[in-house]
Amino acid sequence: MLLEGKKNMDKIRNVVRNIRAVQTQITTDRIQKETTLREIAPIAILIYSLLAIGASVILFYGTLTALGKKKAEQQLLEKNNSLKEEIKLRYFTQSLLSNILNYSLSGIMAFKSIRENNKIVDFEWILANQESAKLTGRDESELIGQRLLEKMPGNKEDLFDEYVRVVDTGEPLILDKLYKGENLNKWFHLEAVKLEDGFVVTFSDITDRKLKDKELQQINEDLRRSNEDLEQFAYVASHDLQEPLRKIRAFGDLLEVNLKIWMERIPT
Repeated sequence: MLLEGKKNMDKIRNVVRNIRAVQTQITTDRIQKETTLREIAPIAILIYSLLAIGASVILFYGTLTALGKKKAEQQLLEKNNSLKEEIKLRYFTQSLLSNILNYSLSGIMAFKSIRENNKIVDFEWILANQESAKLTGRDESELIGQRLLEKMPGNKEDLFDEYVRVVDTGEPLILDKLYKGENLNKWFHLEAVKLEDGFVVTFSDITDRKLKDKELQQINEDLRRSNEDLEQFAYVASHDLQEPLRKIRAFGDLLEVNLKIWMERIPT
């Protein structure tokens, strides 16, 4: 009995000892965990804080990106609308200028200078309206990109030098010119102005007006000669009539004297 009781007591002591060991281990583990947590907590907090800041930055950047994208889209839309308006305005302006050029009653041509050693040696067509082609007997497609003196060498006589003066000095040119080159033989009224390193010339056919002016001048000349002839005739007639009048006057004076003498001799 005693031996059995002792064995039981030893078992109980072992159990208690094991329980205390387990409790001690649990306490040690708890302390170790708390120590580890205390060591890890600042790092974890820092990491969590950094993650939170990063998330905030990403959210903020995303918001800014979205706003920037929206603003960019709005600006792009505004620029697109502005570009459309500008294209529409340019198209309208181009159409207007094209109509003005093509329906103008005057010929309009534009040239750029061809230079060698900074000296103008020729001009190249960059524009020619329908009326200018009609007046010169040339098609527009034949002129654009061609040289003036090669296509219309009649300009070399004196007009070319005038055009060079317009480009070099900037002074406009206005004159009436009888153009005999290329079998045209027409009178043109020309007005040329400088355009960058070239010039624009407008011209119209005034041949009929010049012919009428010439006819009028001839009529005026004929009238002047007729008036001179009439004046000469009047002078001659006046001179020829003066002598008979003088004789009549002298005869009248003689009659008057004789009449006075005869009256004195009559007895009263």
